[in-house]
Amino acid sequence: MSLFTPDPSFVYIAVKASLHAKATAVFGLNKQEEIALSKRFDNHSQEIINGVLLKGAPIQIVNALAELGYRFKMSNCEHSCDNAKHTCVRHSSLSQTLDELDFERGVWPAAQFGDLKKVQKLINNGVDVDLRDSAGYTSLHYAARNGHLDVCKFLIQSKADINAVTRSGRVTALHRACTAGQLDVVNFLIECKANIAIRDSDGKTVLHRAAQANHLEISKILTSAYPELKLIKDNKGKLPEDYIINEAIRELFNV
Repeated sequence: MSLFTPDPSFVYIAVKASLHAKATAVFGLNKQEEIALSKRFDNHSQEIINGVLLKGAPIQIVNALAELGYRFKMSNCEHSCDNAKHTCVRHSSLSQTLDELDFERGVWPAAQFGDLKKVQKLINNGVDVDLRDSAGYTSLHYAARNGHLDVCKFLIQSKADINAVTRSGRVTALHRACTAGQLDVVNFLIECKANIAIRDSDGKTVLHRAAQANHLEISKILTSAYPELKLIKDNKGKLPEDYIINEAIRELFNV
């Protein structure tokens, strides 16, 4: 990402994080700019080599930089240009150029942070309950991963696809809940007949994920209700028990 100040001189700042990360690294700011930016995030910052790590999602950091006077620059020359001294720059609002702003405006952050009223309003106003973000996540994925049971219930009542899988990881909402240790959500999704046999892109079942993440109670539920999961190998030929580091969980596989 390239950003530049209001004066004619250009500076280049790197904003680095995954799309929906909760912390973002920024490189290229001077000390005063780092302090100014950190103040906007309650001084929740940490110095790193050649930069600063801020407690905030990438889109929040970009918006804060914009408020401090930086503007987004992108090269998008729509005509034939062979003038070496000419720089073709199309200035465009952030909302027109960043996938993160599409995310911010969508139903996904409301589901992610448990804002039931906003989720209800958006869905009731016609937003597709199974609308996917750029990574293929639905609102149910976000709500399940973050343990927002009330949001999950509303989405299922609104006919959300309980077995929707993401694009790259091929994970379901149940995969996400098992990985994150969201016991109440796991119980609810199972009660709603989520397909426990779906494997992710690594061939892992929900039991693989629960065992690997060291979630005892979820592993108990899965091994008790679906003992056949104990015998399924992933793409590496590993059983769920091969990932166990907690002996209490291992005992579940010896029953």
